[in-house]
Amino acid sequence: MAATSVVAIPATIRDESLHNLPVKITSNATAAQLKDQWIQDGDADTQQAFLRGRLLRGATVPLPEGYRGLLVRSSGSQISSDECQRHWAASSAFSSLTLWSHDVTPGPSDPMRRALEWCALSNRVHAQISPEEVEEELRAIQSAPVSAPQ
Repeated sequence: MAATSVVAIPATIRDESLHNLPVKITSNATAAQLKDQWIQDGDADTQQAFLRGRLLRGATVPLPEGYRGLLVRSSGSQISSDECQRHWAASSAFSSLTLWSHDVTPGPSDPMRRALEWCALSNRVHAQISPEEVEEELRAIQSAPVSAPQ
């Protein structure tokens, strides 16, 4: 049988800020404990920070419309003879994230931004289209003037 995951989302969940850092932190320290090594300034769109003396530039990116991010933590696994279920508990939510890069601000071609674009594109591709909308589009195509190649 296939493994499944179950995510428990409490009725009230706190909103947090999420940061995607281009570094590997091997410590199990909390964010509060790392605060001494993190200096951040800038406005809401473009930010600058220093982590352990290294310059990082960041940009806040909203999630696509209709999406919400969750930070989940494992709350155990249940294994029976028929199935394996992983249980997760959502501890906080986010509606935007800050992308960080070394020395330059993440631009439109940043891989994480591009991945988020696919969410919105997927919604458009899989959206229901009524027969009336198809007929209207066909009429618009047929009535458009055709230009001869030059």
